[in-house]
Amino acid sequence: MTELEHYGTPRRSGRYPWGSGDDPYQSADSFLGMVKELQSKGLTEVEIAKGFGMSTGELRNRKSIAKNEKRAAD
Repeated sequence: MTELEHYGTPRRSGRYPWGSGDDPYQSADSFLGMVKELQSKGLTEVEIAKGFGMSTGELRNRKSIAKNEKRAAD
């Protein structure tokens, strides 16, 4: 008789390997979190927008879109 033994999957959690989500700012919620974090470090909206390569108007629009996506998801 042959035995089947489960030995687990080392350094893996379910479907994807550990560390597969290296980019912490993948979702709309994370974008808002990143902007908030940058503001808490003392960066102005103008500096944050420049860092993303966009105007302050574009940054505000993206924040608005991200907030709406978060509300819809919640």
